[in-house]
Amino acid sequence: MYHKEGRALRTETTINDTYDFAIGRKLCNLPALREIGFSANRRLLNVQTLSHDCSIGKEKFNAVIRPIVKDKQRAIALPLAIPAYWL
Repeated sequence: MYHKEGRALRTETTINDTYDFAIGRKLCNLPALREIGFSANRRLLNVQTLSHDCSIGKEKFNAVIRPIVKDKQRAIALPLAIPAYWL
């Protein structure tokens, strides 16, 4: 990712070893490699949008930082924040 003055300008995907994706290195494989790169960039953009978007709201954020029990299975909380009422 390239940043300037606190802003992301662009993201470039580099595939160093095409065999990681079971694709050869010939030029005829370029469309398949481009598709993999576009897919990776889309997934990255989606994660960045979710992680930087504060519109998830207080309820959803609090649901993540609290332990839960679902179908008799317990899950611990993620230590992202300490709610004021716990102090």
